[in-house]
Amino acid sequence: TAWERLVEIKYVLQMLFKHSAEALHTSRLESTQHHIRTFNALQTLCILIRDCFKKKLAEFTSEPLSLLFTPPHNEEAMKTLIADVSRILTDEFPISLKNLCLKLMLLMLTAEQDVNDNVMLPFFMYNSVFESLKQILARADLTEKHGYDSVLILTLLLSYKKSDLSNPYVIKFSLLDDILTLNGLGCVISSALKEHISLEEKIFERRQQSTGVMSRLGSYIGSFVPGPQRDDVIQVQVASFSSKTNDAVLLAMYEAVHLNRNFISILTSSNDALMHTHTIFGMQGPAVEAVFHNLMQSVSRGDTNSAPTLADATNTATHAPVNLMGTFLTYSSLVFLQINNVYDWSERATLCINILLCLTEDHYAGTILHDPNLPFPVKLYKQPRLVSQKPISFTGNENQRNLPLAGHILDLMSEFLRGQLRKSLNSDLCLKCLGVIHRLICFQNRNCIRMFYPWSSLWFSLFTLMRFLLSHESYLVSRIDIMLIMDRILVIFNMFITYGDTFLSSPKIYDELYYEIIREKDAFEKIDEVLKKRPTEFAENIPKLNESLHNLLAIVRYFVPKIDNYALENQKSSLTSEEVMNIIQANYESLTLKLQENLHYFDRFDEKHEEVFFNHLARSITTDFRSRICVKNISQKDLIGELSLF
Repeated sequence: TAWERLVEIKYVLQMLFKHSAEALHTSRLESTQHHIRTFNALQTLCILIRDCFKKKLAEFTSEPLSLLFTPPHNEEAMKTLIADVSRILTDEFPISLKNLCLKLMLLMLTAEQDVNDNVMLPFFMYNSVFESLKQILARADLTEKHGYDSVLILTLLLSYKKSDLSNPYVIKFSLLDDILTLNGLGCVISSALKEHISLEEKIFERRQQSTGVMSRLGSYIGSFVPGPQRDDVIQVQVASFSSKTNDAVLLAMYEAVHLNRNFISILTSSNDALMHTHTIFGMQGPAVEAVFHNLMQSVSRGDTNSAPTLADATNTATHAPVNLMGTFLTYSSLVFLQINNVYDWSERATLCINILLCLTEDHYAGTILHDPNLPFPVKLYKQPRLVSQKPISFTGNENQRNLPLAGHILDLMSEFLRGQLRKSLNSDLCLKCLGVIHRLICFQNRNCIRMFYPWSSLWFSLFTLMRFLLSHESYLVSRIDIMLIMDRILVIFNMFITYGDTFLSSPKIYDELYYEIIREKDAFEKIDEVLKKRPTEFAENIPKLNESLHNLLAIVRYFVPKIDNYALENQKSSLTSEEVMNIIQANYESLTLKLQENLHYFDRFDEKHEEVFFNHLARSITTDFRSRICVKNISQKDLIGELSLF
């Protein structure tokens, strides 16, 4: 049986593990022969750990670790192994050895599908590798080669028993204030998101080119010729890249935003400045000397125009300044486009909005998001209003381009609400999206921030969602809590009605709000009818909804008769918007509204409520890595080539 065969070779496996670990322990920095021996030892350890955990046999009830060493010695063996791996990562060993060390750590961290059930993880809790990962991210040359693997390792370590305060990585990461390490983390996240955006844009361009008559004819003729289509190749690249990086990178960004307030300042640093700072200050001696030596030579020749700059040092192309937050918003807009087509993207959309929830309820982050001195153009994608294969990108008009980041977040949330109007409405995401909007408005109200923003576009999205829920009420009522969504919408409108004078940029916008509310009078009356029609189904929500609906109905029932009387007196079948606005402005004083309570209240984001989601996300990242890992990709030829230049 399989169990008997394992028992027979168990001793051999233990000897292989023991001698490989000893070879790793005796590796020396200056010895080429030791490097080759260390390479072979690392590759052997990777294969042993991968295959011992690859498939659990029903007859073999012992832990897979018992195949590698006996229980009395496991703690000491793992302590020594992790210490040796950390030493190779921090010392000046060849890149191939560092790559294998990171692969070995990843194989140990992904040995089990569920991170919390992984028997390897406790060893990393007692023998920290945080400083090794920190050093890799703090150095530009190491971040370029090992950045993604390091971020993936850090993410998995942070995911282990997240609710348990004893996780040392959570504590250390929350206290991390080293700007170079945080810059390195930001560079890895930004690079991964930008690569995905680039691949998606290639697909959009390809689809747009295929809409012409000649292109369709060519596609028809090409369909008879065997061979891969270019669009299919790009889509395969996107799928491969998405599974490889996006979930882990997004989870790393979430952990950074959720745990480390120092990372928030990295979000608003220009991508170019982020790369420049990390490259120059993250360089080690010889690299720095080379840059400044070339600089001094150019200056001594008087050739100041050809003197190398920071951009030359990082090989960055010139483009409009974009920060990590802007890149994240662009990526999020692409995710929201795919949310109804691919299940995995629904999970990514949840993670994107969770990141925004954490940011918008943090005061320091709110200050940065609303800073008018930090205007960055943000490219957002939205579904075309007409039938088309290519989503439309928009950055707004010139005034909108100079918006602070909070304005772009409102754009993104508005577009998300408009893009989810279908019977399979994801109520959880809609509620979170409305929560982001509510938090931003509450912050503006508390701090009297008057942001120049086209609020009518946000109102339009809220009204559109409200009309959709009412028109499909009979279908949706048994599937989702439509009245909870409705209440959140009404609370946002009450924020504008009650506190609009503290954050709207001009009284004219306040008049426009009342004008739009009056235009939507039928929707508010319909909500009142639904509540009366279904008193038992909405018994829990009726008191709160009636409270939220009170002022909106008061505005409608106060102004509509006055508008009708004006039309009757002037014998007009319809009034212009200017005439209606004049009626509104002339009758404010006699309007009586009720002061709403607890409009600023919202449930703060609680990770414990999302525990199932994050556990599933960590499991999917682990499963994906285990399906892709290939130790043979790193060969001795790579090592020998490095040693010739070492």
